[in-house]
Amino acid sequence: MLLWLLSAAFADEYHVVRKDLSELSAETGVEARKILSANRLKTAPAGTIVRVPGVGESRSIRWISGAQGTVHVGRSTHSPRDNEALVGRSGVCTGSTGAATLRLATSDAGHDDLILAADTCVKVFAGSSRDGHRRSYVQLEEGRVWTRSSGGSGEVLLQAADTIVIGQDYRLQSDTHGQSVEVFAETTEIIVGGVARTLERRTGIRVPDRGRTGEATALMPAPRPLSPAQGETMVEASFSWEPVPGATGYVLELSRSRDFGEALAIVTVETPSWQPTQLDLPVADAYWWRVSALDEAKILGVHSVGVRISATK
Repeated sequence: MLLWLLSAAFADEYHVVRKDLSELSAETGVEARKILSANRLKTAPAGTIVRVPGVGESRSIRWISGAQGTVHVGRSTHSPRDNEALVGRSGVCTGSTGAATLRLATSDAGHDDLILAADTCVKVFAGSSRDGHRRSYVQLEEGRVWTRSSGGSGEVLLQAADTIVIGQDYRLQSDTHGQSVEVFAETTEIIVGGVARTLERRTGIRVPDRGRTGEATALMPAPRPLSPAQGETMVEASFSWEPVPGATGYVLELSRSRDFGEALAIVTVETPSWQPTQLDLPVADAYWWRVSALDEAKILGVHSVGVRISATK
């Protein structure tokens, strides 16, 4: 019984093969043949995501908050509940005006979250922690997501089609034309078609479905919020900000937490304003909003400062 309890504390971790499997084997301490067997593979070339068995302590991935959304496992679909644990390979989708926050791997030093914009679908696989280092694996099927960390050491492994991103504090979008990646606080590794490269902070890159990946570019500057202003009470749902020269659109975020961890709405608009016909907000003492600009390649720029507001009840 004791041996069973000890083995149950360990779980699988997902890693990406950067050069060859022997390098990953040395890093994790698991024999290459065991990794291949666990994944039913004969070979694992660079860029392959593999499950490494029995190396980390399992951490459940949870739905934290969301204005609307669905969770589907196999043929079963339901509306998520706050703090609901998601089993491996669960699908999560947001609605056309909703947003959601998923709590990924946790440790004593903090946790990693994944923020989902409107019209976004992901598949969640696993979260784990080993020696205080967190690791999570999620596939982005469509839409826009970004990661945030509350502290400590962690990596979120995100995959969209042929693009793999590894790190913290970055955004990833997948659409009919490819993917875009934007990096904010620290350098981040991306792997496209098995080839690894590093993105510096405050840069973004577009990865087309076909053709050569372009060079990284500096992110567009943050717009300046206008209304509602800091400390104002919002009588009706109406947001505006100063236009950014060269912007082709904007993404507005509305949250009930100062760090934008509890997303309520994340929408894309073409003009420097947003007036929803209906906006249902949970009861809270305060809300925060901010906005970012999109460039011609649909790479999202730096977000504005967060504006604290209240709403009439």
